[in-house]
Amino acid sequence: MFGGDKDRLYLTLNHRYNLPGFHWAFVLAGKDEGSGKSPEKKETRWHVVNPNSTATHRAHWKFEQDKVNQYNSASLCARIVLRKIDPARRQKVISYLKHVLETQVRIWQGDANFSCVSWALEAVAVLQRLKIIQLTVPLGDFENIVTRFGDESLNRIATGRLNIAQLGASAIPVLELLDKNAVS
Repeated sequence: MFGGDKDRLYLTLNHRYNLPGFHWAFVLAGKDEGSGKSPEKKETRWHVVNPNSTATHRAHWKFEQDKVNQYNSASLCARIVLRKIDPARRQKVISYLKHVLETQVRIWQGDANFSCVSWALEAVAVLQRLKIIQLTVPLGDFENIVTRFGDESLNRIATGRLNIAQLGASAIPVLELLDKNAVS
């Protein structure tokens, strides 16, 4: 049975300010941890970044695992729940996910089409193949469903219909795409 105390493995979408699309990352967090007022970074994030890229030069991509406080993010606009996990297993899950994401999801240096989105999509496929996650939607539809949800969430925030700063962390839009029979 799923309780409110389960950790969540999220795919998070952060808007990119003046750039189109979203930055995709994975975050393991408790359900609506934090209020956004604490500087404490308790959630674990995995993603790929190319921090030294410019309009004319694409830097090397690198995999990162770091600690974040998703509720202090000014750009987080949507979360997709991929799995619920017993908090007692958090450290074991963090180690295992780091291993899987670092060793089984390829970073394509020099490929102009490679991005955090293509990396995350491959990661979702790997996590599903390993039965770490079990989606309720076909993998072929996943990107469109997630992107549409992100666009709708960002539109609600941009038009003032959703004020996360005023309503608190639990107002960050969430879409559950996990198979509720997959319990760990």
